[in-house]
Amino acid sequence: MTSSESNSPPTMPWWSMFVRPLWFDATTKLLAGDLPFALHQSLVCGDNLPDQVAALQTRPQWGLGVLRKRLWQFGLQRSAELFSRRNIAVSSLSWAGGFTGTLGFGLCEAVDDAMNALEEADCIGARTLIIAPGGQGTFTYRHARRMAIDGVQRLIGPAADRHIRLAVLADIGLKSSQKSLLTSWEAAAEFLDDIGAPHLGLAAPLPTLKSLGSGSQCWEACAAKLFIATSPAEPGNSASRPLLGNAPAEIAEVITGLTAAGFRGTWEFASPDYSAPWWNGREALLHCCSWVNTVSRQRGRVRAG
Repeated sequence: MTSSESNSPPTMPWWSMFVRPLWFDATTKLLAGDLPFALHQSLVCGDNLPDQVAALQTRPQWGLGVLRKRLWQFGLQRSAELFSRRNIAVSSLSWAGGFTGTLGFGLCEAVDDAMNALEEADCIGARTLIIAPGGQGTFTYRHARRMAIDGVQRLIGPAADRHIRLAVLADIGLKSSQKSLLTSWEAAAEFLDDIGAPHLGLAAPLPTLKSLGSGSQCWEACAAKLFIATSPAEPGNSASRPLLGNAPAEIAEVITGLTAAGFRGTWEFASPDYSAPWWNGREALLHCCSWVNTVSRQRGRVRAG
């Protein structure tokens, strides 16, 4: 046995025998085969990568959303070996892009960085690389959009060669966004159609999805291409405050509507603006599983109704 193996986390942490019964059976019965879930590294402040992996091993169905910065800190090869040894599925790698210049890169720099991100995603077995195309900035919308499409198109072939999906970030409902000029479902659908690659889809945060119930129904055309739905999770007692700004019944209706329209992507719990609210993965996981249980019960009522 090597020194790295002897220092690696146990397959099942000692505390798992106490926390699993609280939520394991309920979430498995209600959501098994329904939606894949993932815990994003942006939720966790103090945990190192082995500790995050140890926490996730109490929920073997869940994946891990990985931040590139945390990957660099722990080491690319060490991370890949740890994920492989502990059988951790990497749901996504965040992020690459910024082709319009609003994130500090020029177009060529952003493309080069995205190529590196594809290599990193391939190394750790990430299924999806999230692409932030960049905002409109000082350009006309048409020019910024052309730059974003150009940048994404340069990644299509290399991503296909590595069997990696590209999820373009859509900040639906915002007036402006530095990360994405796709601020409506119509714009997102047209962007995907113009490129026309089967392994190109979308990533979108949950608060934007509450608009599904009103206005344009263009989201239905995007649902099947929504690879990553990011659900901001914040500390707090769900009994004393609304979940994620919405009532559980509202969120249940959104999930039901999305799945009915063809959503088969991953539901990732992340932190808004990547400001980690928890010190360790165990606390974050318990909170997110509580959220899943609550929304699952509401989904059952929605279906029964």
